[in-house]
Amino acid sequence: MSLKGIFCPVVTPFTGGGIAVDGFRRNIDFWTSTGLSGYVILGSTGEAALLTESERAALIQLARECAPDQSLIVGTGCEATEATIRSTKAAADLGADYALVITPSYFKAQMTPDCLRAHFLTVADESPVPVIVYNVPKFTDLDISPDVVADLARHENICAMKESADDLVKLATLSGNISPEFELLIGNAGVFLAGLSAGAGGAILALCNFAARECVEVYNLVRRQSYDEAREIFLRLLPLATAIVGKHGVPGIKAAMDIRGQCGGEPRRPLLPPAAKVKLEIEGLLREAELL
Repeated sequence: MSLKGIFCPVVTPFTGGGIAVDGFRRNIDFWTSTGLSGYVILGSTGEAALLTESERAALIQLARECAPDQSLIVGTGCEATEATIRSTKAAADLGADYALVITPSYFKAQMTPDCLRAHFLTVADESPVPVIVYNVPKFTDLDISPDVVADLARHENICAMKESADDLVKLATLSGNISPEFELLIGNAGVFLAGLSAGAGGAILALCNFAARECVEVYNLVRRQSYDEAREIFLRLLPLATAIVGKHGVPGIKAAMDIRGQCGGEPRRPLLPPAAKVKLEIEGLLREAELL
């Protein structure tokens, strides 16, 4: 399966304290016609940190059932290397095509380049599926360097990196330092267009939960070198990325989905749903972006 294209890091809808299975199915059905290349389960947007082990397993199985022919990326990263290996093997057994492994960050002061290299290389040695390095300084307060990424990219079982920082210089450096076989996936909508233009193979964007078709269209237009048209759509989406995803996070994303007729629902505590005033603001933003 290819890692080129646009992937949606899907939300986890809840009902009565558990996973809303029907709502999850409805969302996948909605996205099927948008041109997405696949889905990311158990990522930050999926509230993976707030799920039980049994819920995580159930979500992988459900996603594989709902999208049998598309790439399924599953977040398997833990703080401990051995725990990450166990989580990755379990996800592979349940149908994951790729493992998305976040940088361990609890002991961030000790997460030296050598430490990060050893962690990812050990996981890759043991993983039954290809590994995607997940760099998200916004949540981890840790930024993996281009030199380390270049070293990891040489491993035959490390196939890509999701880069969620907004550093365009770093993106350009990464694009120039890795082989064509290693995919760079943009994880920050603010640099989506620039990242694609710099050579990224695709993107994993929370924005896709309520604007999947538009994100795919930007990608396709860049591939056709129709940059003016791509820029026009991107500039319509940018306020949504900033004011909904960036400012309100998962609760805002879920509210936007509900407004568009999808199944977002409320986030899991300790996250709280947006206030009524915020929901009205989100609705206004969606209208201005021509999504309503």
